[in-house]
Amino acid sequence: MSSYHQDMPPKGGYAPFEYAKQYKPRWIKGKWVFLGFAVYTTIGLQLQKRYYYNYVTLPELENREANIALEPLLLAENNRLFLKQL
Repeated sequence: MSSYHQDMPPKGGYAPFEYAKQYKPRWIKGKWVFLGFAVYTTIGLQLQKRYYYNYVTLPELENREANIALEPLLLAENNRLFLKQL
């Protein structure tokens, strides 16, 4: 006969072990991401509105006012050149 001996569990059984996947706690929740995006977007739009007015709208307004002020002078100059050609 052979001297084969099968291993058996210890008396009382093996200690329990965790077999389910262990998830690490997420460092940021979805609602905080959404809130941060909303705050960031709101601040960005306010800054864009402020600087757009100062650097785009005001120069356009000044150019428009200059064109309105010079229009009679330019019209008179065109009329004078037209009469000179006649």
